[in-house]
Amino acid sequence: MKKLKIALWAALLGFIFLIVYQNHPFFLGKQSFGINLLVADYRTPEVYNLALFFICFIAGLLLGSYFVLQDRLKFRKKIKALNANKKSHQAEIDGLQKELQTLRTEASGIDAKTEASGIDAKTEASEIDAKTEASEIDAKTEASEIDAKTVVITAESQEPTKAQDRQP
Repeated sequence: MKKLKIALWAALLGFIFLIVYQNHPFFLGKQSFGINLLVADYRTPEVYNLALFFICFIAGLLLGSYFVLQDRLKFRKKIKALNANKKSHQAEIDGLQKELQTLRTEASGIDAKTEASGIDAKTEASEIDAKTEASEIDAKTEASEIDAKTVVITAESQEPTKAQDRQP
């Protein structure tokens, strides 16, 4: 890419030189500028056309450089502001990472305590399950006893009715 760039610049300069060489009577001719203001008549000394083209080229180059430099200064200010913003955000990120690290450390300590108490909780839960099963068995036994008593009471209440039916 670098060689291509050099070749393009060489071709451009060669083309400009060719134009100047083939039209040297025009470029080596002299021109004088004048202005008539009704009060005074001003004239410049005769200047080669090549010098006029060179002066116009330099003026255009300086004018273009001014606008490019102006944009660069604006961008430089913007870059400084963005870098300051980046630093403040980075400081905030660092603070949050430290806070997260401390919370993780605290959480791992809590997890260790929970894990130790988790064994106690598991045994306690199994004891509660055993008590629940025992109470369910007791409830079923009581329910079956109540059903049996109900059957007995029902049977007793129906027997006199049957006895009354037998009596003529």
